Amino acid sequence: MATFTSEQYEHYKAFVDTHSNEVAEFIMNSKHDFTPESLIKLGNDEAQNNFMDFPDYDENEPLGIEDSLVVLYFDYVEDDIEFNKLYDFFCENLKYCLWKLTGAEN
Repeated sequence: MATFTSEQYEHYKAFVDTHSNEVAEFIMNSKHDFTPESLIKLGNDEAQNNFMDFPDYDENEPLGIEDSLVVLYFDYVEDDIEFNKLYDFFCENLKYCLWKLTGAEN
């Protein structure tokens, strides 16, 4: 698991904050809800359906919640975001990231 400097933490937090509404809209439009089980199912479905973007996906080893969030935020990642650090950010801040998707932190 990565250790984030305060600048890195703020950078990844800002990324999640910026794109959580768009990801939440995608989740709702996909007829899924915000339970971990539903997000995991959607993440696995997306990884399987977009195998060119996720060549390491193995349906025999389904994704967990953190990996699924990486898949759901995939379209918004730019060069300044590293996937392994994004995964680590989700691992370390899972509650916050789920709150951002649901709007529960307000």
